[in-house]
Amino acid sequence: MITATVPTNHALLVGRALQQEREEGRGAHFASEVRLDGEPGYFRVDPGDPPFGPLVPPQLSDKDDHDCTVEFFWSPFQVELKEREGDRAKILYLDNLSASARFWRGADVMVFNTGHWWTHHGKMRAWDYFQLREELTEEMEPAEAFNKALRPWARWVDRNVDPCRTDVFFHSISPEHKRENLQWCYNQTRPFSDNEGYLQLFPKSMVKLVERTHLKMRAPVRYLNVTKLSEFRRDAHTGVYTKRQGKFLTPEQRK
Repeated sequence: MITATVPTNHALLVGRALQQEREEGRGAHFASEVRLDGEPGYFRVDPGDPPFGPLVPPQLSDKDDHDCTVEFFWSPFQVELKEREGDRAKILYLDNLSASARFWRGADVMVFNTGHWWTHHGKMRAWDYFQLREELTEEMEPAEAFNKALRPWARWVDRNVDPCRTDVFFHSISPEHKRENLQWCYNQTRPFSDNEGYLQLFPKSMVKLVERTHLKMRAPVRYLNVTKLSEFRRDAHTGVYTKRQGKFLTPEQRK
């Protein structure tokens, strides 16, 4: 739950699609407070980022104007991902913030999210190389790269955010509930116990890296531990209730 402590006329969301879905859902909570007329109440995608088109939740349109602007910037890494000319290799610049960072200043509420795309492997991963201080490499563990990429974000927040007028939130990534990591939610009948700790390997290390980064920052950042909140209710995970090809899963498919 995001509860701002400052008057909110301008909210900024920076992250990936999962965050967008959450924020669209939250949009229903303040739908009566914003509208879409070209200025208040819109989602904006940085023109330098991939062309995902306008991301405007229908809940935000045709409402009374309370002068509230909501901006969403697609930035799953929060650092710059560029395609190299010639061989079109994709390079993730660990010490350069996403191009959308030039739009971040001035918001009353900032919500950041990154992590999930850092866990992709093989053909699923979005990068070919990492670059840090002019050095190009393939040989770096994603968790190490993620840790290095958090630093320019933390420096930016410390230097550019006035905590008296801006609330900053960072929410962690949702855990994966799979048979492979022994976290499949089929036949789970009770919530997760706080005494059990994190049962799965993914994405424990990345959650810890985020927590350590926050402790070193001067600016107050409110941490939304979505990973742990999701683990509390594995029994309610939607994976066993979803549809495939328009049909609900059979009992056998849920296993």
